[in-house]
Amino acid sequence: MRNELDDVHAKEIEVHIHSNGGDAFEGVAICNYLRNHPAQVTAIVDGMCASAASVIAMGADKVIMPSNTVMMVHRAATMAFGNAVTLRKRADML
Repeated sequence: MRNELDDVHAKEIEVHIHSNGGDAFEGVAICNYLRNHPAQVTAIVDGMCASAASVIAMGADKVIMPSNTVMMVHRAATMAFGNAVTLRKRADML
């Protein structure tokens, strides 16, 4: 996405979102990229905007959600295995 948007020099950009989410850190990276893009960014939710996709939407200057779309925001979760030190590091990361 970054490579494609780096070449866009328009004043306004529309980002259409229909996703059940994905990697949280990728969502944060895309969110930050959209926030820092010089164009006016509008996120349009086309259906589902869940989990990491909701983080991406928050990077837009404006979010449009028709009444039949859904945005699902939740607390971060992870799975971990290990000793107390490993588990504490994972919890702190969240």
